[in-house]
Formats: sequence, structure tokens, C-alpha cells
Amino acid sequence: MRTSFRVLAAGLTSLLTVGTALAEDEGTEGGDGTDAAAPADPAGDPAAADPAAAADPAMDAPASRYPRGVIDRVLTYPKGMFVVGADVSTLLNPPVGGVFDPGFIRVLGGYGITDDFELNFAHYAFPTDDAGKGSIDGGLGFKLLRGAAGGKLEVIARAQTGYSLAAEQLNPLGLGVHVQYNITPKIAVITPGGQLSIALAGDVKPITFNLPVSLGFQATPTLYVQLDTSLGSIKIKDSESVFFGADTTPVFVAGYLNVMPAVDVFAGIGTDLTPPDPIGAGDLLYATVGVRYYGGM
Repeated sequence: MRTSFRVLAAGLTSLLTVGTALAEDEGTEGGDGTDAAAPADPAGDPAAADPAAAADPAMDAPASRYPRGVIDRVLTYPKGMFVVGADVSTLLNPPVGGVFDPGFIRVLGGYGITDDFELNFAHYAFPTDDAGKGSIDGGLGFKLLRGAAGGKLEVIARAQTGYSLAAEQLNPLGLGVHVQYNITPKIAVITPGGQLSIALAGDVKPITFNLPVSLGFQATPTLYVQLDTSLGSIKIKDSESVFFGADTTPVFVAGYLNVMPAVDVFAGIGTDLTPPDPIGAGDLLYATVGVRYYGGM
């Protein structure tokens, strides 16, 4: 267990260190890979030839619709923008087999239908020991509020469901609101949506109201760290209420690094800090790494 954790920690550190170096290298080069500190060529740069033009804000390049800092991004993809990516997750101390026996892989995509309406993370997730027994899921997001509370608050309505090939049945329907409030320019409190979970298959169809919450921190212009947990779930129908600390204490911590404007990489670890006896928190330790590519920015 300790060896697995040290290997994971070393891997996370290497990933973020290499990514930070790439991001810093990009910041010191021009868009064509040349040294940004090189003297400007007045013949090829009208702004350098005309100081008045250089001072004119209208001559500035337009800002990206999707900032490099995660905390500054809108919660729906802008119109025409798309994302593709993949995640790999695994238990680090599985009770049987070994690491990646099985692991889980998720391939995904998303698209901004309008600036306020998106297809969010349509994905296929499958175990590494049986790629044909995965789950096909998709979600939609629609802007309810953006720029409220002095530009600090955004609220997105979300719905998601899918189909499990392994169970040969529909997955639960998740409904809710994705809310982000920026306490400061670097710190945000978030709930990611999916608060209402409605089972669509089986003789018993549980309905619960969940309380997921996250805390985000923009550590540098390109490095973002987020802590995810849940305050519990409340029984509505055919289920049991569980509460943070008493019944379960799920935690997941991840670092997200924008290695270049169109690419994010991330890595994280998670567990349940209060699992039922005789299971220990270390027995449930899992890791996730992933990458996202953003097009149409």
C-alpha cells in the first residue's frame, strides 16, 4: 500500500512538473516558436512601426473564449467549441488481482451547441478486462445564470443518463444544477450538478437527493487544484440516507494543468475516509489521470 502511494505521488509530481515546464516554455515563446524577447521587425509588425497603433486597444488580439485558468472558464462550452479526451482510473490496492486488473477507461467528447447550451461529456466508460461491457452516457447543460453577483456566480442546469451494457439496463437519470461561486479570483466553491438521482431500471427504483460539493483553487495561471466530496444523500424513495462523516467521507483531490491553451492534463487520488469495518481507507484508494483537447477555441 505504501509503495503504491509513493509511486502515485511520484507520478503526479512528475506530470505536474513537466506540464508546468511546458507551460512556462510556451509563455516565453512567440506563437511561431521564436523567442518572444527578440526585437520586433517594424516591416512585419504594423504595431511596432506605429507606437500609436500599439497603444490602441482595438489592435489587441482577441482574448480566448476559453481561458487557461480553469477557475475563469464559463461552465458551458462556447458555441462551436468541442472537447475530446480520455481518463484512466484504477484501485491502487485491489482486494483481488492487481492494479489495472481491472482498471477503467473513459473516452469522451462535448460540444457547444450555442454559447448557453452544450452537449456535455458524452462518454463510453469500460473496464480494462472487458471493453464490451461498458456504459454509454451523455448529458446536456443549459445556462441559467452567468456573471451574477458581480460576476462571481454562474448556474447551469444539467441532465445526464445512459445505458449499461454490462447490466443491460438504463443508468439512473441525474438532474440538478452546476453552480460555481468565486469567493476570490483564485478560490471557488462549486456543486457539480446531479443532485437528484432517479433510477430508471429494476423493480425497485431508488430516488435520492445528493449533496456534492467541491473547493477549487487556481494556484498559478495554468495550475488548478480541486477537492471533491459529498455531504451525503437524502432518501426520497426506496433508499437510505447517508451523511458525511457518519456513514461515508468520500474525498478526491486532483491537479489540472493547462500545458498549452488547447490541452489540459490532470491527475488525482481519492478514497473514502470512513469506510465500513473491517475495510480501511487505504483499501479504497484509487487514482485517475486524464487529458482533454479543446478545439474551436
